[in-house]
Amino acid sequence: MPRGNSSKLRLRDARDLYLLVGECRSLGHDGAAWRRHLVVRLRTLMGAELASFSDNVIVGEPYAPQGWIRPLSIFDDWEHEENRETFWQYVRRGRPEDNPMFDVFRSEFKLRVARRRDYVSDERWYASAFYQYYVLPMHLDDYACAVMQAPNGVAQAVVVHRSADAEPFSRRDAHFLRAILLELQRLQPDELHGVDDSALNSLPPRMLQVLASLLAGHTVRETAERLGVSAHTVQEHVKRLYKRSGAKNRAKLAERYRHIAPMLMNIEPSDLPDQQQRIDQATRNPWPALPSTDGIDMATQSANIQARAVDSPSHSKQGKKS
Repeated sequence: MPRGNSSKLRLRDARDLYLLVGECRSLGHDGAAWRRHLVVRLRTLMGAELASFSDNVIVGEPYAPQGWIRPLSIFDDWEHEENRETFWQYVRRGRPEDNPMFDVFRSEFKLRVARRRDYVSDERWYASAFYQYYVLPMHLDDYACAVMQAPNGVAQAVVVHRSADAEPFSRRDAHFLRAILLELQRLQPDELHGVDDSALNSLPPRMLQVLASLLAGHTVRETAERLGVSAHTVQEHVKRLYKRSGAKNRAKLAERYRHIAPMLMNIEPSDLPDQQQRIDQATRNPWPALPSTDGIDMATQSANIQARAVDSPSHSKQGKKS
């Protein structure tokens, strides 16, 4: 829920922070599990439409042909799933320079929290190509982000977006986000492991499908029917799961992978390979070129939109949220 206009954290904030950090620590030995849990809970706690957490490497300078920030992993959670594809269009473009808030990400990833309204004027925000082509189609508006350097040198970012009809983030929201980042920074990597430390990354997609079905209580025969394979094939995957986990029965297997069970229960078996690809958003070659598919780069598009905005009435949201 929105935290109001006060800039000071309250007892409720401290309680929410304590519970969230504790929940992440209980999943900490699986890097994908605690990241996924973080974005799901953070979206609710901050009254957001979108919450995302990413691990990134810096490969160049902004606007460099070879790219600037490349994601190693991205976890996102949505109030309305239909917006996810537009979000991933932006991710696949691989150009954070499109975002008017990108200066926040140039701070060498020292711990920094920023509300959009503190860094980008309404005029610039609503006239930007980033807003027009990505934010507006998802019916989003206000934006807050936090960046930090993880102990292993990975640049991490947390982003929250609110829907267009929601109140903007308050300074209290920003302080809450900062407090969470401080705790995450303190607990990595000893108690909160890296994203590579995850069964979601180490198990092949088909084995994950079998595991998800077993954790949901399905028998080998039922699992085979759900996946469209033979019972023998499922049994072979079960044997490999036992060998990998050191488990000797179904109960021990469930205990071994209980930390990723909530994630697996929310994913249809047919979606697991795609989920794996999204988690593995690794460096790609060649990196997307700066010009967009229509041959006009985002900076030019922003300038054109800005020029049109000067000749037209102010955006309705500017008056509403100023």
